[in-house]
Amino acid sequence: MSQQQIAREAIKHALKALRKRHLLEEGAHAPAYVALSRPIISQGSEWKEKAEILEVEVQQCYKAQSRLSEQLVVEVAESRASKTLLEEKEAAITDLQKDLTQIRLCFTHNVWTTGKMLLM
Repeated sequence: MSQQQIAREAIKHALKALRKRHLLEEGAHAPAYVALSRPIISQGSEWKEKAEILEVEVQQCYKAQSRLSEQLVVEVAESRASKTLLEEKEAAITDLQKDLTQIRLCFTHNVWTTGKMLLM
């Protein structure tokens, strides 16, 4: 049994005891019984409403967490794809830089060779 159920049973038991005492003492405790009964009944419905509201909030939180989890999975996949694409582009840039360096060396060598031949 939960604490709330135990509390409700204790309250019910107290109310029954008050009723018996009320009957035995010819209504001496009627005002106390009435005073205790009304707040407990209204608190019970308030607790029920609060529990229902909290249940709805928990469901909303679960749905939001689920959506965020799905979004995170998508974003991680996109991030990995972007990383792969970046690595491919970096490799292409490195290859192009090597090609450019070779072309410069060839060009420099050709210019030097051509200039040397012109001097001869």
